[in-house]
Amino acid sequence: MMHDWPLYFCLFLALWSAVIGGVFSAFSEFIMAGLLRTAPSGGIEAMQHINRTVIRTQFVAGILLIAPLSVLFAIYGLSAFEGPARSLLVLAPIVYLPTVFLMTMFGNVPMNNKLERLDHTSAEAKAYWAKYGRDWTRLNHIRSVGSIVTALLYIMAAVTLAANADTDRDHNLANAISIEEGHPDSWRLKLAPQEQFCHRVVSAIGHADAYG
Repeated sequence: MMHDWPLYFCLFLALWSAVIGGVFSAFSEFIMAGLLRTAPSGGIEAMQHINRTVIRTQFVAGILLIAPLSVLFAIYGLSAFEGPARSLLVLAPIVYLPTVFLMTMFGNVPMNNKLERLDHTSAEAKAYWAKYGRDWTRLNHIRSVGSIVTALLYIMAAVTLAANADTDRDHNLANAISIEEGHPDSWRLKLAPQEQFCHRVVSAIGHADAYG
């Protein structure tokens, strides 16, 4: 089972990337749309509370951790795998880093910080809110797509690794059969367990008769 860990790690990264993409998509599709339809002061205050709360969640930890994990996994994949699996593992961080990690750190977070510094009842906050909602949602669309594409790349990598593992097992089985064919008693090795047992019984009886 230990040699299968890259496959399971691909599935883990795919699942977590998909969860992140789903949360981003929810914000883009209806949460931000709902907040922008409320009175500016209410929408701003709600978004400020959301931003303060989300910092302490596993969601943000996941966004941050996937970045180094995907890079390290890609470096490992360069030396451990060949063909499509290696390409997919390298493509995943190439997609994730600019569209999700860097977009969050240098796009959405600075906008959140600016919103946090404003009094939600002020005219300045009201003026910024319209721009914030439009620009923040646009960046969030990119994060949604980037997360989902990353998840798909890891799913494809997992499928490829699973197919490669099956091919390796078939190859090993073929080698074992080939070795078995060259064994002087290969006809005995091919017998089913019950047939082998019967053969041993008959042989034992034959030896007994010989000595009798």
